Amino acid sequence: MSRLMRSLAKRRHRLWPRPRVAERFGARWLLDPADGNDLNFLSGKEPEPRQRAAFSALIAHEKPVRFIDCGANAGLYSVLLGLEHDFEQGIDAFEPVKATHARLVANLWLNGLTAKARAHHCALGAQTGEAEINLMPAASGRASIMDRFKGGQSETIQIRRLDDLLKDEAQGRALAIKIDVEGAEMMVIEGMQNVLRAHDCILQIEAFNNALPALQERMSHVGYREIGRIESDSYFAAENRASVLKGMI
Repeated sequence: MSRLMRSLAKRRHRLWPRPRVAERFGARWLLDPADGNDLNFLSGKEPEPRQRAAFSALIAHEKPVRFIDCGANAGLYSVLLGLEHDFEQGIDAFEPVKATHARLVANLWLNGLTAKARAHHCALGAQTGEAEINLMPAASGRASIMDRFKGGQSETIQIRRLDDLLKDEAQGRALAIKIDVEGAEMMVIEGMQNVLRAHDCILQIEAFNNALPALQERMSHVGYREIGRIESDSYFAAENRASVLKGMI
């Protein structure tokens, strides 16, 4: 769809601002035209196609038993990868914002994934506890514990450590992990050190250029190497798998 056609579609959908269910990109979604992400969906703009294709190819190659979606938002990756791949131990999707978590649950249900995917109403981080997350009502994907938005709102969220949640997980099984947490990726990684060391994981991590050197150093410390980068997303694999997977990105 051309940019002009998408612009016209956005105008049309704004005239009917109520949430509705629509089919897009091979799945069904509960979409709210008041949210910028959903408006793009409705107008036919495919979100992160190159990133999703690259991560999906890594998953197909490595066949991880579980997908951990940290910063799941309304379920873009959990839904589309859940429909595309068989994860033996299922999907764990983490979304701390109340309204966005409700849409995540709805989207998993609309696509028949509730038996396969668990929607956790919390964030992942370095320590168990609570935090204030800053909201941008017109863009749910921008919610952040790092940045404050002019005229924005906030709510209290729960934080858990992945090392605590998966402490009884059998070691050595491959895991797929996506981290998109608006600048809090280092805190998330701090809380999954044992998981990363115990498993051969493949990871897609959003990190902007100024945060990339620290991320690369931290991942190297736990035995991971960057194997590629697409826009603001970096891909990591365990050292023993990195040379095999590097050419795939």
